[in-house]
Amino acid sequence: MPKTQEKTTKTKDKKSKKQTGWYELIEEKEEFKNIVRILNRYYNLNPSSNHPTPAHTFREDIVTAKLEELRVFFKKFGSYEFLVVVEISTEKGARMDSWIHIDGVSQERVVMKEKGKLDHPVFRIISLQDLFVSHTKPVEKGFNPKVEDLIL
Repeated sequence: MPKTQEKTTKTKDKKSKKQTGWYELIEEKEEFKNIVRILNRYYNLNPSSNHPTPAHTFREDIVTAKLEELRVFFKKFGSYEFLVVVEISTEKGARMDSWIHIDGVSQERVVMKEKGKLDHPVFRIISLQDLFVSHTKPVEKGFNPKVEDLIL
């Protein structure tokens, strides 16, 4: 196989692996907390009839948790869609919850690139995709949270 074709194949393999398995956030957890903080603020400003839900309360706890108490896992399953699983360790044990996150920041970047607006503020916001690509590592085989079966 020619070297250029081999290089392309390796790049595609790495990309597809990064989009199929579970990955743990190992750095920039504070940035993840900032994303969750923004989501919480949105849901507080636009509450549903049963607000706050247990899921919202859990996300509020993420924001106040110490970084060393958090384990954050991502599984990408679409262009902008992630399954997010967060575990908060406390003196009483660990709590875990999950949600589907649609990365609107990454979506908006595509729109702004198409419009040629490369100086748009959306390019200065850290997205979940940024964290996923640059600050995660693959999770060892065997990690299979039960929540995945309930959501996907």
